[in-house]
Amino acid sequence: MSIERLPPDTILVQTNLAGIVTDIDERPTAPDAKWLVASNNNVNIDVRVSFPTPINTPQIGPDLQEFFVFVRQFDESQSGTPTARIELWEAGALVRAGSNTSVPDGGLLFKLTWNANEITAAADVECKVIGTKVGGAPSARNTVDVGAVEWNVEFLITANPRQWFMPGIDALFRGGMIDEDGTEEYFVPRAGMLNEDQAAAVAGGPKGPLGHPLHGPFGGPI
Repeated sequence: MSIERLPPDTILVQTNLAGIVTDIDERPTAPDAKWLVASNNNVNIDVRVSFPTPINTPQIGPDLQEFFVFVRQFDESQSGTPTARIELWEAGALVRAGSNTSVPDGGLLFKLTWNANEITAAADVECKVIGTKVGGAPSARNTVDVGAVEWNVEFLITANPRQWFMPGIDALFRGGMIDEDGTEEYFVPRAGMLNEDQAAAVAGGPKGPLGHPLHGPFGGPI
């Protein structure tokens, strides 16, 4: 399996927050200085974003899909502790909501995992972040700012019957064809050749003059 990181590409809805999508498109594990900032300390906030279409179909399975989010308190000098949660949406409709989690001093990195069978179309996946204020005395009132959002798409790499060969080296051993520009070419598989998954397994081995892995006459690393 493989994972593609997708930052949000559009803010669809935001409530009581100031900012734009580029304020939240960095990795939540390495947030920058830009935020979606609440209008004041006594409001609930939310933002719902869309994502680019993944390069491959998300893999079905429990907790394989992941939303990662980084949030912080609007004002850490206040005594109250607000909460935040993440929701999975599709094409403007709620699919599932995560649990409310307290946002401590220093911020909160948290996630919502979900199964790709909960959605119909990967192109319509949306993430909503909701911050719930804490009220009470003026010195306690506090809410949430949003710093970063991402979707980590896990997908299955489908086996591909096409085969790789190394120009010159593989042609010498296997009688393969070389493209006229001297680069790799696909051709009919022959015994002992590497498929793409096998080629990946030896990718850390010696490289040829064009930077490609070298394979021995029976498909093993040289």
